Amino acid sequence: EQRSRLRLLGLTPNQLAAAERGETISKVTLTSPVTGVVLDFPASRGKVVQAGTPLVEVGDPRRILAQGLLTEGTAARVHPGQNVRVRFTANPSRVYTGKVDLLGVALDDTTHALSVYVDIDNRDNSIRPAMFGQMEIIVQSFTSAVLVPKEALSTVGIETGALCQDGRHLVWHAVVTGIES
Repeated sequence: EQRSRLRLLGLTPNQLAAAERGETISKVTLTSPVTGVVLDFPASRGKVVQAGTPLVEVGDPRRILAQGLLTEGTAARVHPGQNVRVRFTANPSRVYTGKVDLLGVALDDTTHALSVYVDIDNRDNSIRPAMFGQMEIIVQSFTSAVLVPKEALSTVGIETGALCQDGRHLVWHAVVTGIES
């Protein structure tokens, strides 16, 4: 089984024979099973590695899976497939668009935040790993709605409403509030 694994790594017959004799193999050319570029190279030249140790991280930089954090109150309103706008600190005037791909399973014990992963198109290769930014997740949208400043609302008993002009008079109308920002 070990021989077939080494053969899959691209070892030549001479290298396989040397490995079986317990000799150190000084140079091995590895071929990635996926298309992409080297994102990380945790194994350095001359380093002895154990079975299962990552040698090279390869990925496709044309698609980025950006990680963000959601507050406890926001997490319940976010679902895979929702549209997201992302601005990175390196170029805050540029807005990238993507979709929520995945949500974390549990809140972080310390921050009480939930991880959200957003799939972003990066064909121009302008986004780099570990860049900081801000995400704006579109949790709800309306085709028509009346926007009212929060300060214009008042509560009478258990109803919320606003004073509206009706000709020369002000009339109080009960309203149903929606999204707050």
